[in-house]
Amino acid sequence: MAELIATKKPAIIVPWSGAAENHQYYNAKLLSDTGAAVLVEEEVWSDFFLMKKVRGILGSTSSTSGASNRLEQMSESYRELRNGRATDKLIDLFNDVTHKESYVNYRPEA
Repeated sequence: MAELIATKKPAIIVPWSGAAENHQYYNAKLLSDTGAAVLVEEEVWSDFFLMKKVRGILGSTSSTSGASNRLEQMSESYRELRNGRATDKLIDLFNDVTHKESYVNYRPEA
């Protein structure tokens, strides 16, 4: 993720569902929520689905201006991650995850 942010490259991200505490998904979701990347969950992954996503990003094959505009928009979306809002988003995400985690581990005394 750091390399994508540093280079501002549009991406299609397929997080590994077996990653510890699903951290790859949450990292990818942050980029997806800003519009810098497309998040494709591993469970729905297939070659056909990938091609559909790529075509959606690039637009019509008869028009390259649509493709370059979409890719430029995705690259520009990285700016949102650098203006201080990223820290707020990560803190909110952390609070959401830890709040949910506290309920998952909660066991009332018998």
